[in-house]
Amino acid sequence: MTSTMQDVADLFVPVPDFPEKDILFWNVGDLTSHLLAYKHTLNELEMRCHQWEKATGKTIDYIAGFDARGFIFGGVVADRLGVGFLQIRKKGKLPPPTESVSYTMEYGEKDEHGNKIPKVQEMNKIDLTGKTVVLIDDLLATGGTAKAGCQLVEKMGGTVGFFLTVTELPLLLGRVLLQDYEVVTLLTEIEGKLKAGVRYCIDAVITDSKTGDLVLVERISKPLGYAMPGGGIEVGETPVQALARETEEETGCLVHIGSYSFHTVLTGADRDPRGDQVSLVYNVAIDTQRARGEEGKTLIYRLPQKIHRLPGAHEFAFLDHVEVIYKTVEKSAA
Repeated sequence: MTSTMQDVADLFVPVPDFPEKDILFWNVGDLTSHLLAYKHTLNELEMRCHQWEKATGKTIDYIAGFDARGFIFGGVVADRLGVGFLQIRKKGKLPPPTESVSYTMEYGEKDEHGNKIPKVQEMNKIDLTGKTVVLIDDLLATGGTAKAGCQLVEKMGGTVGFFLTVTELPLLLGRVLLQDYEVVTLLTEIEGKLKAGVRYCIDAVITDSKTGDLVLVERISKPLGYAMPGGGIEVGETPVQALARETEEETGCLVHIGSYSFHTVLTGADRDPRGDQVSLVYNVAIDTQRARGEEGKTLIYRLPQKIHRLPGAHEFAFLDHVEVIYKTVEKSAA
């Protein structure tokens, strides 16, 4: 039976060292060859589109799918939504006129000098002015292909609604490359297993831009303890938008362009007692002189730059926050 997305996830058999050594490949053929699993996945993809339209008040005008496995899902979803389907293909596969974007991948072909050979994605030229496009693929890994697709849509005047994928490998940081776009994922790899229902979040390592003080929050709702400010990425939000919203909600401070940079990704089966979560952690340097906690949820805990007397590991709400904060303090003291 495949009555849930976790049932679908359990059908996948990972293929090690494909397409390169140390890459674990999740073969979507394990899903599409199983009729009920395929239907259930298509239902989920369609539902995420409807949820997005309801949450944002916007209408999806086109679905764009990536060659080739994105076609398997994207064409059916477009038909169900009653919208057109756009092809995103490798160079030379589409007749002119086309628009193209080149990019490099973390793994892929190299020339005789060991340099990465750029890849090229193309779409047939179409006026997308005023149109909203949702891009669909089977996998988000390093994000190069996905970002090229987003850039193609924008190059032709369209707006990217969000990037929708069946599976995601969060440790390959594709979502970071796509941090200015919304990403929606059905299945996430955590410690070598595919999990359904994983919540994606952001956390912030906040330092005061004037004093260098480190700013944490003390959670007064479960899980109790010290933590980095942060929270879940909501429907209709990019990671960067979630970072700004959560920082303001939990500290009252505003995040502006240029004040943040990516730090790390936190992922693990037992990292949060509330369920499976993946967190994108950002460094944020902002003015925190008027910082205040979120009413009924957090208090501000300030660590002066010249002292940095950290709480004990057992006083933190999340163990992986301990490692991030301790390393941050060690680096600033070096």
